[in-house]
Parts: sequence; C-alpha cells; structure tokens
Amino acid sequence: MTAGEINTYLFNEDTVDKVLAHVMTNGIHVDGGDKIGKTIIFAANKPHAKFIEERFNAGWPNYGGTFARRIVHGESYA
Repeated sequence: MTAGEINTYLFNEDTVDKVLAHVMTNGIHVDGGDKIGKTIIFAANKPHAKFIEERFNAGWPNYGGTFARRIVHGESYA
C-alpha cells in the first residue's frame, strides 16, 4: 500500500467514524463509566486532526463541540 493509499484510507468519514465509535465504546471510562477518559488520537497531519474533531462533533453532538479537541503545534490555546 502506498502512502497516498494509506492517507485515503485514513482520511474518510467511514474510517474515522468507526475508530471514534470504537474508542467511545471500548476506551477507558471514568466517573463510574459515564464518560470516556482522556484519550489521545494521533492524526496524519493538521487537516486530518481537524477532520477527526469535526467527525466527533458530528457523531456526538450531545457533547456540544467541547469534548474532543485538536491540539497541534502552532495553536495558541493548545
């Protein structure tokens, strides 16, 4: 598999949604199991990190867009 093919595989809604669903279901839960603990997901690049954050917010709108955060070099608030 080439680097381009791997990026295409990783940078799509279906793959990201499946990974996020797996983490939300099988990740380490805290607060009596009510929420997922702090988790780091490594992205291929900054746009991929933004895409992952957007897919999380689309899949779990009940968190109000504040639960998943993109933390990358160059962000002033990171």
